[in-house]
Amino acid sequence: MSVFQYYSTLKGLWHELDYYGPFNAINPIDAATFQEWQDNHRLFDFLAGLNVEFELIRAQILSTKPLPSLEDAFSSIQSEDTRRAAMALHAPQERSALYNDSTVANVAF
Repeated sequence: MSVFQYYSTLKGLWHELDYYGPFNAINPIDAATFQEWQDNHRLFDFLAGLNVEFELIRAQILSTKPLPSLEDAFSSIQSEDTRRAAMALHAPQERSALYNDSTVANVAF
């Protein structure tokens, strides 16, 4: 499953949970506190479900103070995934001009 598919699946499940279990706070401070808790909880859920290959970016996100939003974390993970995919493309097989087998063979000792 791609990072985008994973994120979309979680967002859909959370949307369904919000629909079936709405939180109705009496006090606006309670609502804000609950929203902050819920946002952090969802961020942790998202990060915990990522593959091991994202461990470094996960650690960077968790060490950020204050914690980023879920959307910002997803954006960082998506950028890292895109970068890895671009790096995995077959690069030209040319060797560096500083060293290759033909220059070593042509050097007289």
